[in-house]
Amino acid sequence: MSLITVYDVGPRDGLQNEAAPIATAAKVALIDRLSAAGLPAIEVAAFVSPRWVPQMADAAEVCAAIARRPGTRYAALVPNAQGLERALAAGITEVGVFAAASETFSRRYAPGASGNLATEDLLYLLHGLDLETGIDPDAVLAASTALEPALDHPLPSRYVQARRAART
Repeated sequence: MSLITVYDVGPRDGLQNEAAPIATAAKVALIDRLSAAGLPAIEVAAFVSPRWVPQMADAAEVCAAIARRPGTRYAALVPNAQGLERALAAGITEVGVFAAASETFSRRYAPGASGNLATEDLLYLLHGLDLETGIDPDAVLAASTALEPALDHPLPSRYVQARRAART
């Protein structure tokens, strides 16, 4: 049994701000590969207004198409009751809710920090410390790199960059 649970938000948080449109099939393939790699919890989509977050316009279609692996929890982010209704109708049984103390809240990060950590980087750290996650890091790496052609930039993962540099 693993003492560490990795909750991957990449299919939602990692893709929601991408400038280039990402096909539903590419999102589904990413989620299915992450599930097969052994991730126990994946935030697959956000049920938000497509006007504000166009990348999540296909949230229901993504949820309908993923291959739900026994033992994996599939969650979605919802901002309000309407989002919750849409998520439940799409078969989501776990949701994250976001709230703000004011309409103009902001968050500061350390200079140069994005606030996010690639799953491959986290797994490299955890496995380097001999901590058991139950996740196949090579399969997660394959899932991420398979998505890269759909993006308009290289993957930001330091682990991916280091692996590529080691090959050259």
